[in-house]
Amino acid sequence: MSLRNELCILITYEHEGSQIKENKKEVFCKKVSCTRSEHYQAYAAGLLPRFNLEIDPKDYENESKIIEEELIIPQKVIYKGARYNIIRGFDKDESTLSLTVG
Repeated sequence: MSLRNELCILITYEHEGSQIKENKKEVFCKKVSCTRSEHYQAYAAGLLPRFNLEIDPKDYENESKIIEEELIIPQKVIYKGARYNIIRGFDKDESTLSLTVG
């Protein structure tokens, strides 16, 4: 397992009537560069990946929930004061979820 010694904030959005509630959860992470192929594949789809953040999959799962048959998952992340969209997430192994952000 790689050492996760930085912090980021996972952000989910939840509808409460006509309001949208923003939920934030601080988790440990590790910044990793995007691979060249990852960058070009995302760019070809109109996305601009910046880097990957590796987190514990349980942190992501704990912020995900089903409300009225709708899956609510983290959609944004704050890292070093900047807000990024989560482009995709993939399991690297059983203890690491890699989030591509941009």
